[in-house]
Amino acid sequence: MKRYFVLLIIPLMSASCGSETGDIGHNESDVVNPFAAQAPTGFQSGPGVGVASDAREADPMRAGTEGYAGEDTQDGVQGADGEAGESDAETEECFPKCAGKTCGEDGCGGFCGTCPVNATCTEGLCINDAFELCEESEGDYVGQFTGSIQASATGLPSFNLAVEGVIVANMECQSLDGSLSGTWSGGLTGTVVTFPMSGSVDFSKKKVTFLLGESPIVAIGGQVEYTAGGGGESTEQNGKQWEGTWAIESTDAKSIGGILDPASIQPLSGSGTWIMGPEIDE
Repeated sequence: MKRYFVLLIIPLMSASCGSETGDIGHNESDVVNPFAAQAPTGFQSGPGVGVASDAREADPMRAGTEGYAGEDTQDGVQGADGEAGESDAETEECFPKCAGKTCGEDGCGGFCGTCPVNATCTEGLCINDAFELCEESEGDYVGQFTGSIQASATGLPSFNLAVEGVIVANMECQSLDGSLSGTWSGGLTGTVVTFPMSGSVDFSKKKVTFLLGESPIVAIGGQVEYTAGGGGESTEQNGKQWEGTWAIESTDAKSIGGILDPASIQPLSGSGTWIMGPEIDE
């Protein structure tokens, strides 16, 4: 009986051992390797999506670790620690471009400076308006003057003679200043008076001043010859038109023909207004 019992046990043990060895003999392809598994679906590579590199995408063991998801913050994507990255546009600093400029825009929404009164910003520089006035005023001028001349001698009635004449002048521009030259020619009763004119122009003050050179004037019924000169200045400037006042006085007097005593001859004086503007070519 003992022999049969043993024989029944051995086949059972053999069947059990064969089953265990059969499991060990399976192919390697049937073995699951958790380290070779693909990354969970839903993860994508690319800037700002959450995967910083291909290596991290292929390694699911790193998913969810600090610095992995959203680590690329260069494009403003929030990092793992919750802090938002700064945009390059928000941090870009603007540097004003004012080299060689005293006025005008600085390229950053501001200004390099402002110009004072009577100056205009032109290509980044403050240009005195007088420069423009100087250039515009240069050229030939014509005009007229009017007024009166007074002369007398002891024992004779005073002579108050109306005078009017023509101005012919030329104005030249020299930076903020200018020069004026020409003649004044006018008529008295029975005589013609001509004064040479020379002067200057201050375009910053819009002011003309001039001298009238000495010229002979015959008065008192042709009995006295005076030597007189004077000058004038502008009182108003409107565009290219100038106007003002003038005055003359005698520096010498002599009796013509010896009829009058030189001591009896009173000084001559005169005054009036003038106006002139650019000559118009016809």
